[in-house]
Amino acid sequence: METKSNVLPALLSVAAGGGKYTVTQEASGRLSASRYGEPWRDCTGDNLVLCLAQDLSEALGEVARLKRARSKAEEEMRAAPDEADLATELQKLLKTMKMWRENWDAPQRFETSDTDAAVRDLERVAGAASPPCPAT
Repeated sequence: METKSNVLPALLSVAAGGGKYTVTQEASGRLSASRYGEPWRDCTGDNLVLCLAQDLSEALGEVARLKRARSKAEEEMRAAPDEADLATELQKLLKTMKMWRENWDAPQRFETSDTDAAVRDLERVAGAASPPCPAT
């Protein structure tokens, strides 16, 4: 014959003292403390114990959240290229740009001091007669 368990899940269960003590609030409202996993005290009605247990549970949850956020940030930092990699990529890009400039059919010089000058250079080289980009 099957027996149904009438045990309700705990609303709160928080360990302290390196696991030596555990405060548990049951769904029925009963609040109890155990020591080394054995029943120790009935704390029902002791709002100080309840408030401390709730605050400790919330603080431990926040610590866990911050640890996860730190781990995620550290992982993102490990995945991001470092400055040496970025400098190498920039050198490659500059070398490619220099090669293009040296091998370009038209003998024009490029202005690269600002975005508008770069757009004018591209339009001049491409022979485009497009209107200038609208100011934003």
